[in-house]
Amino acid sequence: MKVLGVDIGGTHTDLVYAADGAVRIAKVPTRAGDLASALFEGAAWLDTRIDALDLVIHGTTVVTNTVIERKGAHCGLITTAGFRDVLELRRRDRPHTYGLGADFRPLIERRDRREVSERVGADGALIEPVDLDAVRREAEALVEAGCEVLVIAFLHAYANPANEQLAVAAARAVWPNDFIVAASELLPSIREFERTSTAVVGGYVQPQVARYMADLEARLDHRRYRRELLVVQSNGGVMAAQLATRFAAHTILSGPAAGVTAAVAVADEVGVRDIVSCDMGGTSLDLCVIQNGAPAQTQSKTLEFGIPLPAYP
Repeated sequence: MKVLGVDIGGTHTDLVYAADGAVRIAKVPTRAGDLASALFEGAAWLDTRIDALDLVIHGTTVVTNTVIERKGAHCGLITTAGFRDVLELRRRDRPHTYGLGADFRPLIERRDRREVSERVGADGALIEPVDLDAVRREAEALVEAGCEVLVIAFLHAYANPANEQLAVAAARAVWPNDFIVAASELLPSIREFERTSTAVVGGYVQPQVARYMADLEARLDHRRYRRELLVVQSNGGVMAAQLATRFAAHTILSGPAAGVTAAVAVADEVGVRDIVSCDMGGTSLDLCVIQNGAPAQTQSKTLEFGIPLPAYP
């Protein structure tokens, strides 16, 4: 079996080619304006034919860097009346335990956060139907404001997503592209702030992921690669590239997660149970404590102060 593993970082792209029991590696520069090219340059350096590959597995830190460097899409948010400021209210946390000041800027500015009438109870009971005329009106206003992505996050939509789903359908009638993110679809779990934050992060990186995946798959197809491209998720598993755009938030820690998975495999191979993995990139440094052969796990990752990214329940 011929497998090509690719990790595209902000500075360099690393490739591992495994075939017939042999392993070869390559490192090539990442081009900021042409991310996919590094894969093919690395494959050429390894003297590997794309059409002969049985599997391509792709991890990346580019999406992580997009959030850290604040280079994502211009997003708009439609939420339940009274919850416009949930991104800033957060959990009353602060970056410094003994400091009262904080410099926090949400990924969506307040002027691009809109409210509509609707309400679902914590038990999932429909209390007030969503005002679909208001949804369309606010969506049109956000388009005029220059928003490329629309995020819809309603109160208690995890218990009953009906209002949120109706709002998405109504917004599609006026939204100029497919970049509409429903919070209940991305993270159907309790806690309004964390669910909204995750949806916003997903929308913030979605256009970049969509363009990148479309370009990469087209170029792989041009080189007669006819198999499925797999993308590493933040939990260390993989998903089909077609899903990566829809669930872009789940690829945020793709590269670091792949590094941890590899570290566990290597440690097991040499009979070491307790290690610390270190993945140093051009933008960030990722560490993981691995005890008794198992990496430390968490249900939530903070990308930076005030921007949590909970795991899928």
